[in-house]
Amino acid sequence: MYHEAAGAANSGAPDRLPLGREVFVGRTHEEAFASAAPYLGGKYEAYAQWGQDKALPGDENFREPFEDLARDRFVIGNPDEVVEELTRYRELGMSHGCFRMMWPGMPLQDGVANLELFAERVAPHLRED
Repeated sequence: MYHEAAGAANSGAPDRLPLGREVFVGRTHEEAFASAAPYLGGKYEAYAQWGQDKALPGDENFREPFEDLARDRFVIGNPDEVVEELTRYRELGMSHGCFRMMWPGMPLQDGVANLELFAERVAPHLRED
């Protein structure tokens, strides 16, 4: 869709398209959401208090249950789920990603565990040969 819109506007879409996302990998789906929700959910609760969700289209808002808020906005899950979601973005044209993987207040050990799981179980599936 991006390339079509850029072509229609005659603006010349770049060959490399970055994706910025909040990412959290847990050993299980439940663990990932339980670990991310207090910190990432808290960040979006603050955004809602500031009224930032008023700029969203339609009835969207940041006050939804966390799993609903996360859908198509964050990449959270077990390693297989995260690989699947990032692969989907690659198929849509993502050439590289900028991922936020720790949030204010999160214990360092949780952030390190996230980074380690990502490096061990997700990143190898995203490398191009």
